[in-house]
Amino acid sequence: MAGFDNTVLGGEALAPRERVDRFTEFLTILDPLLRGEAVTYRGHYYTAVDARGTPGSLQSPRVPLVVAGLGPRSMRLAARYGAGWVTTVGRLESLDEWWRKAREAVARFEEVLAAAGRDPSTVDRYLSLDSSPRYSLTSAAYYAEAVGRAAECGFTDVLSHWPRADGWYAGDEAVLDEVAATVLVP
Repeated sequence: MAGFDNTVLGGEALAPRERVDRFTEFLTILDPLLRGEAVTYRGHYYTAVDARGTPGSLQSPRVPLVVAGLGPRSMRLAARYGAGWVTTVGRLESLDEWWRKAREAVARFEEVLAAAGRDPSTVDRYLSLDSSPRYSLTSAAYYAEAVGRAAECGFTDVLSHWPRADGWYAGDEAVLDEVAATVLVP
């Protein structure tokens, strides 16, 4: 899956460092555009000449961004630009190891926030549950357990993929219905 974001558009697969370099350029351009500023920028991946986002954002100073990251550089981008941070924790074979890494990722992100002068309570933390070794919607009981464990780790929100007939997120939509009726009730 690594590099899919570039190869799907006909480009070569990028190494992780290159993907973060490209993401840095993207956010460097996007942030001022969303703030209503004109942007002139020349980088390795992107070029913009007097680019504008018209009519601009209705929210001030701009729409909130949720920035993905797991490594130190991408976490710093999330601390700089994000109203929220989302992570996958990474692919691991052991579910217990994955949850340990999730807890460690939150601790590292909070260190990054502190170094950036950001109050950790002002930045939401999203966990993509389906990067774990177990699909989050295998059962309503497991989903509830995963949400609880994510909260214990320090995540404010979780993400799950819609069940599909087969493939990576193979599952039964009836489980999603049960989660909506029993786990997500107010």
